[in-house]
Amino acid sequence: ELHFVVEGLWGPGVYASRSQTAHKVIGCMLLVGVLGWAAHIMQSASLERAYVISGMSLCFAGSYLGLWVLIFSAPEHVLDGLVWSYAERDLVQQQHLAISCLAVTGGVLEIL
Repeated sequence: ELHFVVEGLWGPGVYASRSQTAHKVIGCMLLVGVLGWAAHIMQSASLERAYVISGMSLCFAGSYLGLWVLIFSAPEHVLDGLVWSYAERDLVQQQHLAISCLAVTGGVLEIL
């Protein structure tokens, strides 16, 4: 049986607001990658440049997602360990961390 403390991590509506902001930031970065490929398709950017733009946007999006789970979701509770305790037990946060790692890895591979 899983029990973990989340009381005090977020007030009413705070998690939803911070989550929505994170989705917007990550969505914008993914859009930058799409625009890099669109520029290549329209012959405004070389293939190499499209890979770099896409890779950098993926690295940034993945890094931001990981930092969001571990810090930005509740920066006021980083030092007391509540954020990490929540992240290591919540399946959604574990999925976010996995997506973060995959995005950064994919971004690095595109750049190389």
